[in-house]
Amino acid sequence: MKTPFRKADTHRFVTARRSIRRMAFGMLLLLLPLLLLQTGGFCRAEQAPPLSSDTQSCQTEVDGSTTCVPLSQGLEVVVLVVNQSPYRADIYLEDGRFGQFAVTVDARGGRATLPLPTGVQSTYFVTKHGMRQALVAGRTDEPCRFTVHPHNTPDSFLIPADAVPSTHSCQDRYAICAKEAQRGECWVNPGWMIVHCCQSCNEFMDAASLIDPNVRCSKEHLNITGPIWKPGDLDALFLAWATADDFQAYAPRILSSPHPQYHPTGMAESKSNSTGRSPPPWVLVFDDFLSDDEADALIEGGRTMGFKRSTDQGRINSLGEQERVVSTTRTSSNAWCRGQCEALPDVQHVTRRIERLTRIPRSHYESIQILEYQPGQFYRMHHDSSSVQKVAGPRILTFFLYLSDVEEGGATAFNRLDGLAVPPKKGRALIWPSVLNEDPSQPDRRMFHEARPVLRGVKYAANHWIHLYPYEAANRWGCTGSFAVSR
Repeated sequence: MKTPFRKADTHRFVTARRSIRRMAFGMLLLLLPLLLLQTGGFCRAEQAPPLSSDTQSCQTEVDGSTTCVPLSQGLEVVVLVVNQSPYRADIYLEDGRFGQFAVTVDARGGRATLPLPTGVQSTYFVTKHGMRQALVAGRTDEPCRFTVHPHNTPDSFLIPADAVPSTHSCQDRYAICAKEAQRGECWVNPGWMIVHCCQSCNEFMDAASLIDPNVRCSKEHLNITGPIWKPGDLDALFLAWATADDFQAYAPRILSSPHPQYHPTGMAESKSNSTGRSPPPWVLVFDDFLSDDEADALIEGGRTMGFKRSTDQGRINSLGEQERVVSTTRTSSNAWCRGQCEALPDVQHVTRRIERLTRIPRSHYESIQILEYQPGQFYRMHHDSSSVQKVAGPRILTFFLYLSDVEEGGATAFNRLDGLAVPPKKGRALIWPSVLNEDPSQPDRRMFHEARPVLRGVKYAANHWIHLYPYEAANRWGCTGSFAVSR
């Protein structure tokens, strides 16, 4: 008759096994750099010995019966990812579509742990951080990919020191590319598909040429003609908002103006970029711009899309992809209002109202960016007009919408306008230009601003940025650093 394990024996057995695994893991951390120096040049998985299917943990139940299960069940399976390359790397789980993000590993010896699903075969691929540009092993030019087989879990994934972004521009990054191209996605979402599925799209368009952003993003290819603003248009628009009866229903209030008759009392002249003084720029609020339902719809749209930690724009690669980096100067979360969010009737009403007020068509707008600031969160001094001149031109106008009241803090402050600060108020719109009236292609350096920390409550807000040239076409073709996807 088989003598069942006692609970204490089982516990000691499992504890000892886990201790052995931890010791082995520690030894691996010490030995990996030496192993990499000796055998670098290949992306690979170091396999651990498979667990025996009859290695079991048994325990005696209260009623005297015995239950036995394989030791491999229920244990956390974690492998080490070591990145010896000079590039930060993102690891994605192959899901049959476009991959699920798993973990980021720092460059030059960076290490990270990666939890793995048990009992199923899984494949992971490696990209340059913040982009989907595949990292390849320099010795073989093969993409860095790792496959995990059931009951044969690797101890580590190794990215060699000579791993580099692939130099083959026209390739398919995903197995699903051919299927997506057959569905017509190369024309529905050309920028994204050309960069990510160039080989498959080349059957339907000249993707091999269009992958070059100098070709894909030329004004000739995008059929972009003149700018939406000419010298003097900025000033004329703000004057109309300040004086015309058509806009009084939104309760306009001038906070800064270059015209003395509209300049708020006590507002000093702003500093110019030279040693002299210049008239202050325009800053205006519409205190009654949004209804409560519209503000609430934008917040709900942001939740539907999913708020994520705000990022800054990094370097641009040869394909026109711009790296997304976690910001140290902004700690808020944001969501881009696309798809389901953009289809909400109240959201559409807001955009159409801004179109009527600005007399600038929707084609010049970015999607609404919805913001969430929890207590203590902030955005340090910055300027809305990018220093990188892209085909859509600079952001010329910011419509900043306050979607909630805040108990304390959270004001928008203009750092170079003598302490001008606007507190949050649900329904209020704050508008300012980011360019010069006399030359709308040039940034106005006086318009630096910040979001002061929220002290009590939660701040919800939204940006609608407007560009000098059509933005939607540029974004659709992957010419803005990011890639719009219509799904």
